Amino acid sequence: MQNAVFAKGLNFALGDKLRFEWSAAFSGLFLTVLVAFGFKALQFTAWIAVPFFIIVIVFISVRIFYNHNTIELINSIPTGEPMTFSSAITLIMDGCIVASLIKPDMSRYSKNSRQVFLMTMVSIILGEFLVNGLAILLARALNTADVVTIMTETAGGIGLLIVIFSTCQ
Repeated sequence: MQNAVFAKGLNFALGDKLRFEWSAAFSGLFLTVLVAFGFKALQFTAWIAVPFFIIVIVFISVRIFYNHNTIELINSIPTGEPMTFSSAITLIMDGCIVASLIKPDMSRYSKNSRQVFLMTMVSIILGEFLVNGLAILLARALNTADVVTIMTETAGGIGLLIVIFSTCQ
């Protein structure tokens, strides 16, 4: 999934000159080299990508919500195909798997179980409700679920660079 988003962003940035297949091959090779160089390279990309990603998301949110009624977006009926039951189960299970993989890293510096609980609750509230809720509202406002389209239509080239850099983590 990560490589597909990276490849789509790269392909869009190059004006479909490489085609998606070659963009996917290049981005996969790049991600493999990045992982091969280890945590220093990942730390560097995160150091750049995370702050800029937050800045761009705030910029996009302010820009979109200035022109749209937030209450209407919340109450609007979703467009597109409804999610199947099996897709919903897969989505929930994927979230549980990711949570079980990152939990040791998130709680590494906690001193007691109370801190682990608070850290877990804050990350769930911020990550699941705030960030995902914002993503849903932005997708509804722009009538697309495509991350590359959302970032490029609202933030232009810098948004596209942030998508590419964010997928390098």
